[in-house]
Amino acid sequence: MGNQENIRGMILAAGMGTRLGRHARHQPKALLQVGRYTLLEQAVKKLISHGITRIVVNVHHHAQQVREYIDRQNRFGIDLEISGEEDRLLDTGGGIFRAAPFLSRAQCCVVYNVDVVSNIDLHRMIDRHRTSGALATLAVRERNASRYLLFDESGRLRAWKNAGTGETRGDVSGNGHLVPLAFSGIHVLSSEIFKLYEATTPSFPIIPVYLELARNHRVMAYPHNGDVWMDVGKPERIEEAGNWLNENMKN
Repeated sequence: MGNQENIRGMILAAGMGTRLGRHARHQPKALLQVGRYTLLEQAVKKLISHGITRIVVNVHHHAQQVREYIDRQNRFGIDLEISGEEDRLLDTGGGIFRAAPFLSRAQCCVVYNVDVVSNIDLHRMIDRHRTSGALATLAVRERNASRYLLFDESGRLRAWKNAGTGETRGDVSGNGHLVPLAFSGIHVLSSEIFKLYEATTPSFPIIPVYLELARNHRVMAYPHNGDVWMDVGKPERIEEAGNWLNENMKN
């Protein structure tokens, strides 16, 4: 396993939590109680358990509540910074690139959605990323989804597809059979990405960035079908995820 001193983490926690309805009306999604843990707590501890102790968290919806919670937790005893988006929600790409001054100080960074609960082995994912020489490595699964990332037989990102409309973006010609896989909200990025892509607007999603850079750089799949993975952005997953965390998460 590589030197964890050269890895930083980011937890994407700025979202509005609209899919959670009443559960996120008066509090941020990040502070949703799932079993004995908040979503933010379980995400921070997930990164810490893999040796990542320099982490930035972005905030927007009920941002002050998140700031106060992090202070009460004494920043979880690590080097934890906050990237404020109170003025404007920056989407995934904008959020990651606003945090570039923090993230680019490491060789690579792990980006983790706050509403993801998983037993994915980040050590293995980081090692795969480094071994492949990828610019970005995306955790993906075979599951039903409204949108898919399309990878060639070598695992390299080529395109994106909307399952409902059939719309595609990227390179779908001349690559033989493309495998559709759903993104898990977990990525490993080499800090070089901040030099290669110049944002033209403060707010933008990250997937189009990957598609653009994939034309000339390796953006790779990390399939993890055998892992536990839950998207707790939906109310029906709260109890299931809480039970799993209570049984499996180490305090």
